[in-house]
Amino acid sequence: MTMDGVAIPSAEEESALKQQRNREKIRIRKRRGDGSGQTKESAETQNTRGSSESASASTSENDVEGESTLNGEAPESTYRDEEDNLHKKDDDRIAKETLTENVFSLIYTAPVDSAAFWMGILVSLFQITMPSLALLDLIVFSSEMNPLQVPNGVSLQVRIIGAMALILGVSQYWDFMEAIEKLEKGPPPSSVYKPPGASHWKFYLAYTLQFTMGSLFHMTIFTLVVQSTTVIGMFLNFAALEFIVLVDDVAFALAKRGYFTNSIKEYCDEVSETVIIRVKGGRVSRRIQIFAIATILLGMYGFILHLEWDGRFDCNRVEVQFGDGFITLLPVFSGIYYYERDFHDERPVFWDKNRRAAFRYCANGKGGIFSFAESGYWVFNILSDDITSIDDMCRNYISRSPNTKGYDILEQPANTWLTKHRVEDSVEYNVDYFSIRCADCDPSTCNGECVNYECVCAEKGRFGTHCQFTEQPCEETDFDRRTSPFSGAGLAYSSDYYLIHKKNGEPAYAYHRPIYYYMNKNDEIDILMNLGRRYFLFYLNASLIDGFDNFTNDEAILADYLENIHPFYDWIQPMFLKGQRDSNPFHVPVFVSDPIDIGTATDNVSPLGLSWARVNQVQLSAKNYVDIFLIGGYIDTVLLCAWCSETSPCLTGGKCDQNHTCHCTHGHVGRLCEADCWESPDLKLCPRCFSDYESDDTCAACYADSEALDCPNCKNDPFAADCMDCFANFTAPGCKGEARDAKGIARPLRRQ
Repeated sequence: MTMDGVAIPSAEEESALKQQRNREKIRIRKRRGDGSGQTKESAETQNTRGSSESASASTSENDVEGESTLNGEAPESTYRDEEDNLHKKDDDRIAKETLTENVFSLIYTAPVDSAAFWMGILVSLFQITMPSLALLDLIVFSSEMNPLQVPNGVSLQVRIIGAMALILGVSQYWDFMEAIEKLEKGPPPSSVYKPPGASHWKFYLAYTLQFTMGSLFHMTIFTLVVQSTTVIGMFLNFAALEFIVLVDDVAFALAKRGYFTNSIKEYCDEVSETVIIRVKGGRVSRRIQIFAIATILLGMYGFILHLEWDGRFDCNRVEVQFGDGFITLLPVFSGIYYYERDFHDERPVFWDKNRRAAFRYCANGKGGIFSFAESGYWVFNILSDDITSIDDMCRNYISRSPNTKGYDILEQPANTWLTKHRVEDSVEYNVDYFSIRCADCDPSTCNGECVNYECVCAEKGRFGTHCQFTEQPCEETDFDRRTSPFSGAGLAYSSDYYLIHKKNGEPAYAYHRPIYYYMNKNDEIDILMNLGRRYFLFYLNASLIDGFDNFTNDEAILADYLENIHPFYDWIQPMFLKGQRDSNPFHVPVFVSDPIDIGTATDNVSPLGLSWARVNQVQLSAKNYVDIFLIGGYIDTVLLCAWCSETSPCLTGGKCDQNHTCHCTHGHVGRLCEADCWESPDLKLCPRCFSDYESDDTCAACYADSEALDCPNCKNDPFAADCMDCFANFTAPGCKGEARDAKGIARPLRRQ
């Protein structure tokens, strides 16, 4: 049998070799004794001849030694060297070593039917399970862009410590290296003492488990290193992994001390007594292996650092929604902000699509080339006459995050951000509402296709930033007849609005919410539009919109205009800061809805079902224009979808026809038959006969006399078909009502 090209004797051959060595030793000793006798005899002869012949005796002894050398017999010193060489003959290439005291050696040596073997199996599986679960928790396999959850930036100190940690892990933890060495050389061919349970298949089982454990350890430590954002966090992770690595050693030590059973202790003692034969050498190979593993880990680490520096793990699209509790117009800056490698204080900048508003990091509020060692915060600001560039945004900011050394703008919870009443104020307040989240397309959350980090809705009928909405916007809205229409703003506003369509027939959107209109006389268009967080009702002067002539032919022009407009840059700023009032088609809103907050239960696709309030009419100027959307008192108005469909069916037994119009049962009114005149006879749209028929001669006659006026047989069935004109249509002789449109729906009088 051979090991690395060196012949290794079997047990029988080793026994024969020992006997041969013993015979050779005896022969050498005999030869050494014969030479000694001759020398002794010569010395005695010379002594009897007297002291005068001592010189001759000495010469004779030298002659004998020389004669012995000529006869092929070595001197005594040569015999001693030859014996020593025989003892060390194989030691130059073959060595004996004991097994490592751990559960993997116990698996190899203990019999399969012993408790020691199964204890080793259980401990090794337990040791393998812990890093496996850790990896399952650390790695997000569903993320295609960043499964290792690498942070988008950390300090230089952390990355240096990370590289050192990888080298330390390779050099300190030997489970992986020992398993490679064992599996490379294979099972030992013989042993001075061979336990009865040792076998080849158990050898490969034991050290395959050890190899698996070592591999999982290096994978775990690599993942923790690339995910670490602080030096202390990295040290704590190493301390936790140290416990995992020592589990097998601790379990073996306890078993050897008899903490389990006596039989397990005996097998542990056998591990300590087992001596195996191996070929010397392999140090160069082990050094190469250590160097190769360290090089691979550091190479992978360097590649990830390159991707990190290139912004591969940064969020490329950040979706922001501002609250309006302190600065009422702040929500108009809500929307998508885009990552740019325009680094300031070692962090990227996020610009809006107009490149007029941005988020950037300010180290200590100032910035600087050594800012990586300082604390700072993320700020939001807009370009203005005072803030002319990104470098100026660290002063007079609008909102900011808490102090942080982090590189991720999403690291700080949104509800911890701070804002002001006025930009020039120094007093800061916790935001009343703020939302910031990554808007990069993720296949696990996108209901369409990911294209350039954006979720594109491939399926018709889906829309929203993640294609999360399936219900198409209602084509027409109207007020719920159980509530009141818009009123109390000085001018009459419609409560009936139609969806604006683009040239391709798709609805027009602002802040990912549909836009509605009502066309008035004198080129005035009532607009129902989301401005970042809430819907607002205002009107535009259509004559001041470029290219717009009349709505019948130019609906697409209005749709494009509203989709590409920015409320602050194109309406509010020119009106109040540049004095361009006469050329501005925008008029200050008069009604405002409850908020629609993204990612919450109020995240709705349209203004349906929202409560409404008036906007406080204050005298606005360049000093207080930020209060343009100041909320006043609430009104009794709720909008619903005026087109009946499967998602907005007719109520109280009404029937929906092919034109999306409800046909209500007797005593029910409204676009969806939502108002029940039987239960609420005082509703404005219910005929007065429901609530005050006795005081009205016409209604009383209908109830009392079946032949009164045009109401035959109304006494027994006042809501028979012949009587509906009086009670539902307001057009029968003697019945009083209000103006109605062609569909029979009550309309408020429009302003002339």
